[in-house]
Amino acid sequence: MIGGDVTAGGCADASLYRRFHAVGLTELTCFPQLAAVTATFEPSRLASFEQRILATLTAEEAGEWREAVAAAKAGGSFFYALPHHCAVGIKPA
Repeated sequence: MIGGDVTAGGCADASLYRRFHAVGLTELTCFPQLAAVTATFEPSRLASFEQRILATLTAEEAGEWREAVAAAKAGGSFFYALPHHCAVGIKPA
């Protein structure tokens, strides 16, 4: 995501899968995921994403962004897809 939410020592990529394996977890299930954020269910979170994106754009890009967002909202198709990686494993006894 623009601006990212990764802290020092964290990860925001597929290295999560390797990290889980490296610490000895077994029966790993690893997969990428997209979480859709919509105005219907999470309006404040969607607004936050909009502001974070706008903060990274030039004035010209911001104008284009606002136009595209307004059109998508008017057409009922505006949402944000938040990509992330998931890994689930079992810690051996």
